[in-house]
Amino acid sequence: MGVVQQVNCCLTIPSGWDRVRAKEREHMTKKKKKQPSVDTMAKNNIVAFLHCKKCLDSLPDNVSPRKYASIEIGWTKWGFQAWCTRHEANMLHVDFEGLKHPAVTSRLGRHH
Repeated sequence: MGVVQQVNCCLTIPSGWDRVRAKEREHMTKKKKKQPSVDTMAKNNIVAFLHCKKCLDSLPDNVSPRKYASIEIGWTKWGFQAWCTRHEANMLHVDFEGLKHPAVTSRLGRHH
């Protein structure tokens, strides 16, 4: 598993987080299962949201963190990174340690 470096990042934890953590622990101890389908992977499966801590500290009244976010997410030579463009700050940088991981880049969301 890659090393995760967190700097200047906050997680928004939805209700039921204990259940998610239990499933994560269960996942880490089980043998690898069949990969989920492309349709499943291309849907929003987010269980905890990343936000820039500085953005949350300066969040205007009546504005959601989602609407206020100014984030770029992209590949780096080590893995991928979440970057706050408002504060020019690293939020998360995941190092895959040279390992290859399956990824789904299909778009199945709402079309705007």
